[in-house]
Amino acid sequence: KRAEVQKLRALISSALQKKDPLWQKWLRQTWKVSELPDGVRFATLRFDNDCVCSVLTLQDGSERHGPLRKSIREAEKDLADLRALQRSTGDTAACAELEARDVQAMTAFFASRLDQRSRR
Repeated sequence: KRAEVQKLRALISSALQKKDPLWQKWLRQTWKVSELPDGVRFATLRFDNDCVCSVLTLQDGSERHGPLRKSIREAEKDLADLRALQRSTGDTAACAELEARDVQAMTAFFASRLDQRSRR
């Protein structure tokens, strides 16, 4: 039930944002799109909506969010790869790959932050 409520909130938020001219301007300027592609959602790493992630829908209708990405293209690639894996081997393998990609992305992010701090 909680997942259904979250999904409904995301749909309502998305519908409201599509009507907001300032949101549309920000979306075009920041992300170079008029709307996010299906299966891609905004996420937050350091600031609201500063990254995107793929959203994989499992056979039972639940959703799993992929790794945080700084580009829509990367999130779309994740989603295409994960969907292909899901079709060929099922949800379990796709979720395992999603988790592995998430660990890789977070490790790369934290490593880059450490590298930036060590250069100061």
